[in-house]
Amino acid sequence: METPALSAPPAPVDSSANLTRALLRVSAGLALVIVVWFLYLLGEDVQASDFARVDTSKVRLLSGATWVDPRWENELRAKLAALGPIASEDDESLDRAVAAISTLPFVAEVADPKVLWPDGLRLDIRLRTPIACVQIGGEFQPVSADGYLLSGRWPAPPENTRGGYLPVVVVGASVERLHPGPVVWPDAAVDGFSVAQSMWESLEPRSLAELGRVVIDARESRTATVENGGTVILMEAGRRVLFGRAPNTDEPGELPVAQKWASIDQALRHLEPIDDQGTPNFDWELADVRWDMPEILPRGGFPKDDPRSKLGAKSKRVE
Repeated sequence: METPALSAPPAPVDSSANLTRALLRVSAGLALVIVVWFLYLLGEDVQASDFARVDTSKVRLLSGATWVDPRWENELRAKLAALGPIASEDDESLDRAVAAISTLPFVAEVADPKVLWPDGLRLDIRLRTPIACVQIGGEFQPVSADGYLLSGRWPAPPENTRGGYLPVVVVGASVERLHPGPVVWPDAAVDGFSVAQSMWESLEPRSLAELGRVVIDARESRTATVENGGTVILMEAGRRVLFGRAPNTDEPGELPVAQKWASIDQALRHLEPIDDQGTPNFDWELADVRWDMPEILPRGGFPKDDPRSKLGAKSKRVE
């Protein structure tokens, strides 16, 4: 698979602008949502039995402050509606509902049901958290930390509620036939997801926002050498970061991953604008964070009269 090109989000279309803006909000934390089935106490059911029936076509997702992809709610509703009405005090019926919900790719865990008399039935659900996305055709599909391909394709790498965007990970193999759910990913993708996870763990919201949309190409992560930068993080405006090996490979001699991201954070400080036109304080095109003393190459390289250009020096220290 070719490395995806970074580009600005597509121009909004009037008929889909609101939907696109709504979709570009994905939770970065462990989302806890509550599914409430309102019990419709039908007179004939009450007279014929000691319990009510739950109308599974009547479903609400109550997520509090956590944003939930509306398409996931539709999937949940369809899954439950297919079960038909269930008895609120029938353990087998409730177990079938829990089992059905658990098959949804974005659901990580379902707690035991709680009957809410006389209003309904409550299920606490832990959702999988998207940490990255993969490009499928001209669209982007989120992936969780445990390798599940999550439902819903996006027109651009989606924004995260913590700040920043889900990074696009180069898979290194065909993804056109992948379906939501668990995937056996090649090493390139697994290594890329590891770098993405470390990004969320290491950068503050301000830095995540400044990083912008990125592509993580870890196809050479496991063959990194002094000359081979290993994992490459491709940023907008043609900037690149040489990251070395991915955190999951646990190779001896690698810098702690937190130290690498601290160097990236310092490199991002150089890009802070100094005027209303957004001119960076110090523009650069390459940052090598594999070393104790990370280095950075200014935009366009060094001037011809700079001694470092004649010596073949690539960069200066990140300070």
